[in-house]
Amino acid sequence: MNNAWFRKRRGLNTKDLGWGWIPVSLAGWAVLGLTGIAILSSGIMLFGFDAFSLGRESLLNGLIFLSSIIVVLGVFALVAKHKTI
Repeated sequence: MNNAWFRKRRGLNTKDLGWGWIPVSLAGWAVLGLTGIAILSSGIMLFGFDAFSLGRESLLNGLIFLSSIIVVLGVFALVAKHKTI
């Protein structure tokens, strides 16, 4: 039985346009969904629904949000790379 959660995309010159991973199991879709939820929830926690306010605090929140996206996507990439066909 295959335990892969993702499969690699094949590149730009094939019908699998792009780079990255495609979920092939329910666990892969769950990881992808949790990644999206983590990014959305960190944005809402930092900015609320007032994302267009200006000032020093919003710049700091923007940097924290950017670093949280990098961490979340890094963890996703590690999981996807480990669980790829």
